[in-house]
Parts: sequence; structure tokens; C-alpha cells
Amino acid sequence: MADRGERFADLYNPVHHPFFLATAFEQVARNTGSRTAGIDGLTARAVGEQIGVGVFLAGIAHDLREGTYLPVRCVSG
Repeated sequence: MADRGERFADLYNPVHHPFFLATAFEQVARNTGSRTAGIDGLTARAVGEQIGVGVFLAGIAHDLREGTYLPVRCVSG
């Protein structure tokens, strides 16, 4: 049996694949919440207009591969 870290890597690899990221972005962009800006102040539409979806997703993929991606979660209390 593979060690725990190796099994996680097998699951983690597809996460930074361009197709996976593009599909996720498309789903988010179609969601009604896409009109709300994220922590970076950008809506899905603004990402497309100001940065470019491909550039934006390439940056996320890079950060995921390098282990530097930091997801942000806002919790109101």
C-alpha cells in the first residue's frame, strides 16, 4: 500500500490541470454568486476583462504546483 503522502499526491495532481481549473472557473462564473467580488476584489467577469481567465488560472496552477497556493475562507461569526 502506498504511503499517505503518495496517495494524496495522486489525488492532488489533477487539481492543477488546466482543464480541471477551467471547468471549475466556468461553473463559478455561471453561478449567481459570481457577481460578488472575491477576497481580491474581483468578480468572475472582472477576472476575464482585467486579467484574462487563462492568465488567472495559470497563476493558480503555478501556485498549486509549487505548494504556495493559499485558499482564503471568510467565516462570519
